[in-house]
Amino acid sequence: MSTPEISNKLKKSIDTLVAVRDPQQVDEIVRRLMDNDLFKTSLQTALGITDLKHHVSKLEDRIDDLEQYSRRNCLKFRGIPESKEEDTDQVIIKSCNETLGVMVESSDISRSHRVGKPNSNYPRDIIVRFISYRVRAFVYEKRFDLFNNRKLRNENGKITFFLNEALTKTRMDVFAKARYLKKQKLISGTWTQDGRIVVRGNDGQKSTVTTFSDLRAYLDPPPKTPTRPSKTQQNTS
Repeated sequence: MSTPEISNKLKKSIDTLVAVRDPQQVDEIVRRLMDNDLFKTSLQTALGITDLKHHVSKLEDRIDDLEQYSRRNCLKFRGIPESKEEDTDQVIIKSCNETLGVMVESSDISRSHRVGKPNSNYPRDIIVRFISYRVRAFVYEKRFDLFNNRKLRNENGKITFFLNEALTKTRMDVFAKARYLKKQKLISGTWTQDGRIVVRGNDGQKSTVTTFSDLRAYLDPPPKTPTRPSKTQQNTS
């Protein structure tokens, strides 16, 4: 159905609605219309809302890409003890040199600071902007060594020190969903690389995701419809 045809049908519906004088009848007609998916779709098409939503979504994705790119030299350190008079630059230098085995100097750091409000239960993360992507990438490569460092594990054997990329809020939420899919064994692995979320399916294939819609292919499969056993199976059971 073309947009002019939809517009004419909507105009007739509105004219009919305007002619109704009883408020209760108006409420009932509006309720029924808004419960009708075809009417809502037609209304969105006639008003150009569908295209507008598409353009807004594309714009939001573009803004998120730009914000993530602005963080390409940043890393987030988690699990480093916090003190009131600390110099986070020196804390990061010590962590890199002693814990990660990477020689980092003050000149390699553009700025660093704790994020979030102070909490007595756990130390806040430290976000660091390195002076160059090269230094940042060299530090980030050492994250795999953390899993083999027994000194970084608590009495329960869980690791207490983490090194992550500084993702945008949107990508942090998407990555959290991806980790949930991994926990549910719907995928075999997930990690981030240069602000992109990498997902490895149970078939071993890797793909890059940045939005929730990209994860739809890995959602729970529909339940299998139970099948009745054949007469042969019934006779042999």
